[in-house]
Amino acid sequence: SRRVLPGRELDERWPLMPTGNPYTDTKITAEHLVLAAHAAGRQACTIIRPADVYGPGCRPWVLEPLEAIRSGRMLLPARGRGLFTPIHIDDLLDGVVVAAARPAAAADRRGPDHPEGATRGEGGATDPLTFGAASVPSARWFVLQMTGPVRRIEGEAVSDGFRVTIPGVRSRTPAAPIAAALDAVAGSGVFNRGDHSELVVRFDKGATPRYRVEARGSTLRVAIEQTPAAR
Repeated sequence: SRRVLPGRELDERWPLMPTGNPYTDTKITAEHLVLAAHAAGRQACTIIRPADVYGPGCRPWVLEPLEAIRSGRMLLPARGRGLFTPIHIDDLLDGVVVAAARPAAAADRRGPDHPEGATRGEGGATDPLTFGAASVPSARWFVLQMTGPVRRIEGEAVSDGFRVTIPGVRSRTPAAPIAAALDAVAGSGVFNRGDHSELVVRFDKGATPRYRVEARGSTLRVAIEQTPAAR
């Protein structure tokens, strides 16, 4: 799918932006849940984000525009210079079928009108780069989207948590939801610094949850124990 803001085009690589509208925000929440399950190895997934869909009998994108044209009330984006890229329902269904049948599309996120098509996936192509525990019981997974393939990560355990430097790429996804979701995490953030990014996670005083960070394709996946046992 594709949207345009003044001076820039938005596609599947753009960070998710909650709007306060349940229609869009519930889709964002569902996508995070699905990606977390995929990162934990519980299910395969292919996420498709279609643009506005039109077809026979469609009221907002066929019937109402035709009525507006007939009555002389039709408005054009940016006085006719704007870009609007809806997709026909038949083309959307063709794209869904192709994506569902191609194992290479697993963990990919794009619309049927993506310039590289709907058949190339990035997740799982190579062994992950990892930092932290070999396994994390009762893990809560979080997925950060990066600006390109992650070639290397540099992790460091500190007294109250850990930090991970990701050379050569920047993060498109905030890390604040990690702290918001876990009682044991006092703070979390990802900072873009020039040609690299840095993930910082701080634990609450006395908390020592296990954690694991994996780099797969253009994603950084973070697992943190939800109910740390006393050590």
